[in-house]
Amino acid sequence: MTNAEIRAEFGKRLKFLRKFRKMSQWDLSRLSGIDRAYISEVENGRSAATIDLINRMARAMDLYPAEFLVFSREQPVRSYEGKNLSDSATK
Repeated sequence: MTNAEIRAEFGKRLKFLRKFRKMSQWDLSRLSGIDRAYISEVENGRSAATIDLINRMARAMDLYPAEFLVFSREQPVRSYEGKNLSDSATK
Protein backbone atom coordinates (compact mmCIF):
# COMPACT_ATOMS: atom_id res chain seq x y z
CA MET A 1 0.00 0.00 0.00
CA THR A 2 1.14 3.53 -0.69
CA ASN A 3 1.08 6.22 1.99
CA ALA A 4 -1.92 7.82 0.27
CA GLU A 5 -3.80 4.50 0.31
CA ILE A 6 -3.02 3.99 4.00
CA ARG A 7 -4.24 7.52 4.81
CA ALA A 8 -7.44 6.87 2.84
CA GLU A 9 -8.09 3.54 4.58
CA PHE A 10 -7.33 5.02 7.99
CA GLY A 11 -9.72 7.89 7.28
CA LYS A 12 -12.50 5.49 6.30
CA ARG A 13 -11.93 3.50 9.47
CA LEU A 14 -11.95 6.63 11.63
CA LYS A 15 -15.24 7.76 10.10
CA PHE A 16 -16.75 4.29 10.53
CA LEU A 17 -15.72 4.13 14.20
CA ARG A 18 -16.94 7.66 14.88
CA LYS A 19 -20.34 6.85 13.38
CA PHE A 20 -20.38 3.51 15.21
CA ARG A 21 -20.09 5.53 18.42
CA LYS A 22 -22.84 7.87 17.14
CA MET A 23 -20.53 10.87 17.32
CA SER A 24 -20.29 13.89 15.06
CA GLN A 25 -16.96 15.40 14.12
CA TRP A 26 -17.82 18.19 16.57
CA ASP A 27 -18.37 15.63 19.36
CA LEU A 28 -15.04 13.97 18.66
CA SER A 29 -13.32 17.34 18.45
CA ARG A 30 -14.72 18.47 21.79
CA LEU A 31 -13.85 15.23 23.59
CA SER A 32 -10.39 14.77 22.08
CA GLY A 33 -9.25 18.39 21.85
CA ILE A 34 -8.47 17.95 18.14
CA ASP A 35 -9.68 20.60 15.73
CA ARG A 36 -12.82 19.51 13.82
CA ALA A 37 -11.33 20.61 10.48
CA TYR A 38 -8.29 18.41 11.11
CA ILE A 39 -10.52 15.43 11.89
CA SER A 40 -12.24 16.04 8.56
CA GLU A 41 -8.88 16.14 6.76
CA VAL A 42 -7.86 12.84 8.35
CA GLU A 43 -11.20 11.20 7.51
CA ASN A 44 -10.81 12.31 3.90
CA GLY A 45 -7.23 11.03 3.62
CA ARG A 46 -5.69 14.48 3.20
CA SER A 47 -3.77 14.38 6.50
CA ALA A 48 -2.18 11.64 8.57
CA ALA A 49 -2.84 11.24 12.28
CA THR A 50 0.07 10.83 14.65
CA ILE A 51 0.15 8.12 17.29
CA ASP A 52 -0.63 10.79 19.91
CA LEU A 53 -3.74 11.92 18.00
CA ILE A 54 -4.89 8.33 17.47
CA ASN A 55 -4.59 7.79 21.21
CA ARG A 56 -6.61 10.95 21.97
CA MET A 57 -9.35 9.93 19.52
CA ALA A 58 -9.37 6.38 20.91
CA ARG A 59 -9.78 7.67 24.44
CA ALA A 60 -12.55 10.06 23.37
CA MET A 61 -14.42 7.20 21.66
CA ASP A 62 -13.56 4.64 24.37
CA LEU A 63 -11.93 2.35 21.82
CA TYR A 64 -8.67 0.46 21.97
CA PRO A 65 -6.16 2.38 19.77
CA ALA A 66 -5.39 -0.69 17.64
CA GLU A 67 -9.03 -0.68 16.46
CA PHE A 68 -8.13 2.26 14.22
CA LEU A 69 -5.69 0.09 12.27
CA VAL A 70 -8.15 -2.68 11.42
CA PHE A 71 -8.91 -1.58 7.86
CA SER A 72 -12.30 -3.22 7.53
CA ARG A 73 -15.91 -2.44 8.26
CA GLU A 74 -15.89 -4.72 11.28
CA GLN A 75 -17.24 -3.38 14.52
CA PRO A 76 -14.62 -2.70 17.17
CA VAL A 77 -14.11 -5.37 19.80
CA ARG A 78 -12.13 -3.63 22.58
CA SER A 79 -12.67 -0.51 24.64
CA TYR A 80 -9.89 1.92 25.50
CA GLU A 81 -9.28 0.04 28.74
CA GLY A 82 -9.10 -3.26 26.85
CA LYS A 83 -12.53 -4.53 27.84
CA ASN A 84 -14.38 -6.71 25.34
CA LEU A 85 -17.15 -4.58 23.79
CA SER A 86 -19.26 -7.60 22.85
CA ASP A 87 -19.58 -8.45 26.55
CA SER A 88 -21.05 -5.03 27.34
CA ALA A 89 -23.39 -5.20 24.32
CA THR A 90 -25.00 -8.36 25.63
CA LYS A 91 -25.65 -7.02 29.12
